[in-house]
Amino acid sequence: MGLASVGREGLAQWEGRTFRTVLGEIRYSLYQPTQMRGGLPLETQTLALFLHGCNQTPVEFYQGARLAEKAEKFGVVVVVPHQRPGAHPEGCWNWYDPFNQTRYGVEPRMLQDLVTELVKSLGFEKPRIWIGGMSSGAAMANIMLSCFPETFVAGAFHSGLAYLAASSPISAVWSIGHGSTVPPEYSALSAFQCSGFQKVRRPVILIHGSEDQRVVPVHSEEITRQFQVLSDYTDDGFWNGSSGLRGPFLQSAYSPRESQYPYRIEDYRDQDKVWIRRISVDGLAHAWSGGDPAFPRTDERGPDFSQLAFEFWTETKGERQ
Repeated sequence: MGLASVGREGLAQWEGRTFRTVLGEIRYSLYQPTQMRGGLPLETQTLALFLHGCNQTPVEFYQGARLAEKAEKFGVVVVVPHQRPGAHPEGCWNWYDPFNQTRYGVEPRMLQDLVTELVKSLGFEKPRIWIGGMSSGAAMANIMLSCFPETFVAGAFHSGLAYLAASSPISAVWSIGHGSTVPPEYSALSAFQCSGFQKVRRPVILIHGSEDQRVVPVHSEEITRQFQVLSDYTDDGFWNGSSGLRGPFLQSAYSPRESQYPYRIEDYRDQDKVWIRRISVDGLAHAWSGGDPAFPRTDERGPDFSQLAFEFWTETKGERQ
């Protein structure tokens, strides 16, 4: 175990670790809030797993997204797994590999095993585990939430894609520039099947920029629709409109103090609880909204998505049912 390099957030507390499984070795960066480092128990027993995007180092990602700051503010342990060297030429997560779209693929299995080990080593007895990511990391986070709802209790997707949006390298290239290769209704059914038909509903928040030319904005619509339909399946096992989910309910959210870009928030609710929150940012390209401008693939002019995600997860009380 060794310490990662110190950054602008005072990140001497980010630990660089390695976890070995029967499938191979995975490196990860871990941040534990000050109260844990001082020997105090973490009352929330919450772990947030974040997956970086393509052509982005884990350090660039967690510093750019200001994740240490949020870990301290919300009292949450944050872990950022590193894609394995050589697994992808651009360092992407292989979300389009059909095997990785199952509970038994190398990447999903390693991430799941890592979480299991962390929960044990941290001494969490009743953990809440959140998952989020950027771009390819968001696509993989969608896979993990869809296939392992018994483990992950809420998700956050920045510039992501729907489950099964592509099934090969060639279709992935087409998909990121045009939209999913399958209807979102099929994505929802397949996600329900991947979970083993678990009747468990999970809240999600997602954000996309209108000027994203890397992963086009239609993916935001498709993810939203995926979780709308999946919510219906997890109610009684059928897509029949019985879930009680209604929306979108539009909020006018632009504030010059918070964001230089206009943005809007659409909520999908069942009674008083928000299950899907979709944020659309006018002018934002393929960059982490509200991130630290000292690091690549961030844009400080957008709303702070890290803050919005942690607030949403906390307010919706993403926890085991």
